[in-house]
Amino acid sequence: MGLPPVTKASPPNLLYVDGLNYMKFFLGLEVNSGSAEVSDPDFQVCMRNLEQTTRQFMQEAKQSGWRVTVFLDNCKHDPAEVVKWWARRQQALEDGGSTCIPPSTTLLLGNAFQKAGATVKYSWGYDNDPTLAAHAHVDDAAVLSRDGDFLRFYGKKASGETYFLQKLFSNFNLGDPRNGGKLALWRKRIPAERYAKKDWVLETGVGEVKGGRTPFLSHAPQLSSEYLLITEREGEVVSKRVGDLSAFPFGFPCAEEETVGSLMRCLRLAVYQVLGETLVKETTCRWVDDRDGKVVERQAHLWTLTRAGWEREEARE
Repeated sequence: MGLPPVTKASPPNLLYVDGLNYMKFFLGLEVNSGSAEVSDPDFQVCMRNLEQTTRQFMQEAKQSGWRVTVFLDNCKHDPAEVVKWWARRQQALEDGGSTCIPPSTTLLLGNAFQKAGATVKYSWGYDNDPTLAAHAHVDDAAVLSRDGDFLRFYGKKASGETYFLQKLFSNFNLGDPRNGGKLALWRKRIPAERYAKKDWVLETGVGEVKGGRTPFLSHAPQLSSEYLLITEREGEVVSKRVGDLSAFPFGFPCAEEETVGSLMRCLRLAVYQVLGETLVKETTCRWVDDRDGKVVERQAHLWTLTRAGWEREEARE
């Protein structure tokens, strides 16, 4: 029998949320956190869901005694990272695909949580997982994330004993009747072999091996309270500037699902508009038919913001 949900905060009452991990839920693409996805989503409905669910989450978390900080990645487009990111997107597409949430939608989620009263921090010097883990370790905070990587981070006591993050939650319920209609958190299952085996590795539900134990970063990395976009322009990595051509690479594993594909496109265009962009070069990947079967193809488009809205034309990569 599983453990009962946690319905009240425990000292120091800090809850650090891996925000993008739950983006589908906050957009209303899942009926409940961790449930099956909603078919035929609508962009305007998703934007209303985002505002409503983040507000409800914050209200119920506060009623349960939690002080919430939402951790999000900056959309860093270092050329070396872009190459790795494309490889992962292509593999996802070849493996059958899923609803791919565009990375820069972290801005939409961050704005919604800030409006709802949360503290929002963007990871800057390192990826979000090790950054969040390091801050949770230093601050003795609880972590809410579905990502199994948080099981792997560890430290060493002076005695040489290994220790891990203990307050880990994987899912949540809003309006939980067992908690007077407030937030309820579900504990992450801790594999017993993590403690018993020095060479323990994490295996996901689909048989993927994600590596062994990972030490906490030696310091809690720099955070930003603002979305600091880094993008690649003309072969050079520079800080975001408004008014000139911006280039954004996006994987699109769900390209064949027309309704979901349309939603993802709307999300990306919403981000560009929030950023003040008027001219964007966007690259996506999709399945196309070839003599030898289906292959992954990259496709580039130029998006121009006009008075009538966004207009698209083909572009060279």
